[in-house]
Amino acid sequence: MKLFKAKNIPNMLSILRLLMVPLFVFLFFYEFENHQYWALGVFLLASATDVLDGWLARRFNWVSDLGKIIDPLADKLMQFAACVSLAIKTRYGLMLAIAIFVKDILMTAGGVYLAKKGARSLVVAKWYGKLNTVCLALAVCLLILFYQNETLAAAVTYTALGMMVFTFIMYFSNVFLKFVKNEPAEDPAAQNEAGEAGRNG
Repeated sequence: MKLFKAKNIPNMLSILRLLMVPLFVFLFFYEFENHQYWALGVFLLASATDVLDGWLARRFNWVSDLGKIIDPLADKLMQFAACVSLAIKTRYGLMLAIAIFVKDILMTAGGVYLAKKGARSLVVAKWYGKLNTVCLALAVCLLILFYQNETLAAAVTYTALGMMVFTFIMYFSNVFLKFVKNEPAEDPAAQNEAGEAGRNG
């Protein structure tokens, strides 16, 4: 029986990422020379495996039921570990952790609301959403390294919070208000169906 199968690589990477969570916490709190750089290295490596396992699953169709569970679980646990660790160390980390938690709650609640209203694929990826994700990741990385620098930590945190507010306003105006006003939704599936119907007609 073959123990190693190529299609299991994404799941193995997700499991590896789960194991990195306690390692990150240990490196962040155990104060030795350059410990924060080691913690950041683990955080970045976890992020890299997240990108890699997602790409492999899509590229080679190595999607599995197990992967659908442990992949987002590993992502959230690492994010949670980083946010809580920073919140313990600095008030700016606490502010960022609360903001990320509120954002996730609002996005989840909004998605559930739209799904119940029959808005399929309404919330599509936007440039400002991707930019916000990058800004938050960069903010976490910078705070891991420089949480003891009050001025830099404040600048990083307030910039990330400002970007989150901007993103929320953009999503609210471009998604929720359009839906409430019954304007045409940006639904790729619906657009494809309409195009096919037109060609068939």
